[in-house]
Amino acid sequence: VQMLGQHLKYVWQFATVFDGQKTSIHDRHIRSGWKPLLVYSNGPYQPTDWTVDVITAPKEKKRFCYQQPELEAEVMIRRFTKEGDLCLDAFCGSGTTASVCKRLKRKCVTTDIDANAVVEARQRVADTKVGDPLVRPRIMTARMPMEDDDIEYELKSSLSLPA
Repeated sequence: VQMLGQHLKYVWQFATVFDGQKTSIHDRHIRSGWKPLLVYSNGPYQPTDWTVDVITAPKEKKRFCYQQPELEAEVMIRRFTKEGDLCLDAFCGSGTTASVCKRLKRKCVTTDIDANAVVEARQRVADTKVGDPLVRPRIMTARMPMEDDDIEYELKSSLSLPA
């Protein structure tokens, strides 16, 4: 995080709330129900609309035990990038971010210390076709709540998925 901050501008930390079973952090005896997603910008951050910093996406573990939901990745990539932009995923796992970037015509740089994950990620990206998004752009914004208004924003309840 400190090294990223030397080269990129920190924008915000988002929280993804897990659907269903929690993740065990064994050495700390914690059952985690969320994960952070850090957003950095290469240059000044210029938001185009309001966004919500807590999202929920359905669990997805079809390809790898650490796999992250493509739906979550697509929403965030669409929110913060445009075609041709570069994304960094420093913990690529099964390649969810890279796969979604390919579908959405973004560039992606990934790293991972798990050699098996890298093999899986390479195959997943090779199998991915450009186009066919999961999320339609109309759900990319949320109404701005009033100060005393407490809303919960869930991806699964506001999707427009292809049939």
